[in-house]
Amino acid sequence: MYVAFYFRPELDEQLRTDFWVNFKVFGLLGLTFAFSIVQMLMVAKHITTDETAK
Repeated sequence: MYVAFYFRPELDEQLRTDFWVNFKVFGLLGLTFAFSIVQMLMVAKHITTDETAK
């Protein structure tokens, strides 16, 4: 919500709306992918395999 209402308030409303839409599409998508990758790496540390089952 910070980006939508408080980021660069000196810009006109249309430019702020365009920035908000671009942030929601590309910024949050990138943050979601980064979060997913970090979570996979953290979970991978705790995966155990049973080597005696071969």
